[in-house]
Amino acid sequence: MSSPGTNSFGGFTRLCEGLAVVPVAGHIVVQLLPSAVTYLVLIPARTIPFAWNLITAGYIEQSIYGVVISILGLHFMGNLLEPIWGSKEFLKFIFIVNFLTSVCVFITTIALYYITTQEHYL
Repeated sequence: MSSPGTNSFGGFTRLCEGLAVVPVAGHIVVQLLPSAVTYLVLIPARTIPFAWNLITAGYIEQSIYGVVISILGLHFMGNLLEPIWGSKEFLKFIFIVNFLTSVCVFITTIALYYITTQEHYL
């Protein structure tokens, strides 16, 4: 019998099951309502009026391959980290990493735009 977190191919934890629904739901929303992309993903030129993009961008996948990779990554990392950290800390970790990644991408693209004045960065 193995301890929690040692079997990478075991079932999802409860938190991971709930979190796995998020990219699937986001993908479905983006496929059914393509205009939702403007309000949910990180588009640097539109992030100032839609600041919540910094939070939602990490949870939206536009391709089915991205959804599958996100769920697999969540599954493996969840099985590894959640038993060690606990559900609350693991959830905080996911939220903080996604938010800070979006902030860094936003700052980088805005800086690149100001340095190069090429609008494709926006």
